[in-house]
Amino acid sequence: MTRERYFVIKHGDQIFRKVCKMTIGRDGSYYLFPESPNRHYYYDRAVIPKGQASTDIKFRKGLEVNAAQPPKISFHPEGQMTLESPEGEVADRVVATPFAKLDGDHLATIPVEDLDSLPRMEPGTNVGKRVALLNPQGLRSLKLVLWAGACGLKRQPSCRKLKIEGERSSIVVGVSLEQSDHRRTNGDTGVVVITGWDVTCDPAGAMHLYYVFGV
Repeated sequence: MTRERYFVIKHGDQIFRKVCKMTIGRDGSYYLFPESPNRHYYYDRAVIPKGQASTDIKFRKGLEVNAAQPPKISFHPEGQMTLESPEGEVADRVVATPFAKLDGDHLATIPVEDLDSLPRMEPGTNVGKRVALLNPQGLRSLKLVLWAGACGLKRQPSCRKLKIEGERSSIVVGVSLEQSDHRRTNGDTGVVVITGWDVTCDPAGAMHLYYVFGV
């Protein structure tokens, strides 16, 4: 079983550009790693209070690291999310909806500022490791959106469906490519993974999210 997937986009020069990597744990947990043109990352946790529809995140105010490996966002089948630095430091865990109860719920949004700035997929990479998305409109600024839950995904007919299987659990993830409405941060190029707000569970009604911004 292939436990590693690269979300890649075929763009312009007909070369696949790497956007994000997903690895799959033995228990069916999944881990998201954004690509970064310069291996420079900002990451943190944010909270949207109950009754507030949105929030303005200043990505550069988060923790900062230069590293060969990006910070890791983890989502576990029993209903738990974590954010871990390359040095292994873990932010406060967030309680989330267990995989078995997900029904077309939003998992993550992955905006890309400039597709041309991202690394190419190396020739000879195992085709089974990639989830290839076409970019017929030639968009340079775009976003990937991930949903989960096999039944609920029927409401997202245009998304590409991918089944993630571990030894003890599985989840069906839908992936779609859309034009980005993400505002450019100080003119930086790169990839952001933003995840959590629709699937976290807080008795106080707040929404929690993690982000990793690779520039």
